[in-house]
Formats: sequence, C-alpha cells, structure tokens
Amino acid sequence: MNCFPAEPGTWLIDIDPDIEPVPIIGWAVSGLTSAPILPTRQDPLSGQAYRLAGTGAVVDPAWPRTFESEDAWRAAAGRSLPYEPGSSLLFAVEPAKAKPAASKPAASKPANEEQEGISEEVGVQLTLGRKSLKNKSFWHFTGEPAAVFEIAGGKLLPANDDVEKITRDSFQELRKSVPVAIIDPDNLPDGEDADEDDDDAGGLI
Repeated sequence: MNCFPAEPGTWLIDIDPDIEPVPIIGWAVSGLTSAPILPTRQDPLSGQAYRLAGTGAVVDPAWPRTFESEDAWRAAAGRSLPYEPGSSLLFAVEPAKAKPAASKPAASKPANEEQEGISEEVGVQLTLGRKSLKNKSFWHFTGEPAAVFEIAGGKLLPANDDVEKITRDSFQELRKSVPVAIIDPDNLPDGEDADEDDDDAGGLI
C-alpha cells in the first residue's frame, strides 16, 4: 500500500452540515482506490465525502459522484437518497463490487416526483408556532401521509399535535419506512402560538 500527503485544505465532510469537518492529512492507495488518512481513528462512512482543496469540489466515494460544491452535493443526496448515511464504507472492495451502491439513484428517480407531492401534502397541513431552534432539527409527521422532515436552524417550528420532534438517529431510521418531505417554514403561513411546552426550550432563540 502506498501513501502520500493530501493537499492542505482537504477535508472529510458530513451530509449533516452541523457536524464539524475532519482534515484529511494523506491518502492510502490500494489497487485503483484510495482512502483518506485522518488524524483520528474515525473511518469514513456513507454520507461523508471529500472536499478538495483549491476547487472546493466534493467527491462522494459511496455514490460515487463529484459535485462542484458542498451545497450541490447535499441537495443532490437529499433528492436521490443514494445510500443510508452512517453505514460502513469499505475501501478495500473492488470497483465492480461497489457498483450496486451507485445504482440506487437511478432506481429512486420516480421517488423524486413522489417526494415533491409528499412535501406539498405535508406542508399545507403544518401550523407554525412562534418558536425556533438555533440548530437544525428533525421532525416526524404522524398524520396522513406520514413523513419525516428537517427544519433549518433559526426558522419557525411546527406546532401541530401530529408532529413530533425526533433525534437525528431516529430520522435516519424512520426514513427507511416513510418518505422524506422538504419543508421550508418561510414558504408556509404563520401558525398560531403553541400552548404546549417545548422539551428543548433550552436551545430556543
């Protein structure tokens, strides 16, 4: 196995923008693939990618695809759901054996159109309160149709009885069985004040 240093400014980034990036200090080459050398014992997982120095381009080794920026990568992954973030990423496999993971985006194309419909169906049912959180939060809509979605930090939160706040891990687990809706509170009408207490009041702004 050959190793060589990475260009300064090369980072391992996560599909979740709230997770701090890790510097890539070198590359270990095995066959036709290379794995990042990190200053920690952390191994890259699906849902993580390499942001290259200079260009800012992002290489997703689990897809595999290259994007012009972090935003472009996260937007495409959110639409296509090409893999389950957090699963093991094996660099030692031959490229031919790794191709099944790359076939998922093509199979998910019809789901993109369905996702737009789900987003609209859920969005029109949401009532926004007057509270927000500093960081991104994850939610489960238990009404019809059931769905999970994210709310960006600083934006108003839903106050419906059939919407519950969940953890990131629960979000990743639920998305296996229910669709992911794309919700932008700025494009929804303001809801009434929520009377119930928020368990996460300590993080509210």
